[in-house]
Amino acid sequence: MTRWRLQFWALCVPVLLLLVVVYFFNSALLGARGLEAYKKQQSYEGQAHQALLDAQSEQSIWQRRVRGLSAASLDPDLLDERSRAMLNTGHDNELVIPYGADGKLF
Repeated sequence: MTRWRLQFWALCVPVLLLLVVVYFFNSALLGARGLEAYKKQQSYEGQAHQALLDAQSEQSIWQRRVRGLSAASLDPDLLDERSRAMLNTGHDNELVIPYGADGKLF
């Protein structure tokens, strides 16, 4: 019996150590902080960076639009013309002369 017990423990210890190594290896690959989670986190980081770039480009567009609304950059005659055209509030005696997009009035 003693020989059988020695053989059993001689076999159990390496098997248990192997199971511990397999457990930690599995945790390193598939655990909450493993390599798979790291890859997923990297993809989330890429998506967040793309969202940041989109937000920055939209912010620059809005900043340009807001700068265009300053009193120094607005032409009162052009503003009056555009507001009348959009609201369709022209008078009968007014005349609209269309010109090309590349044409200059003066």
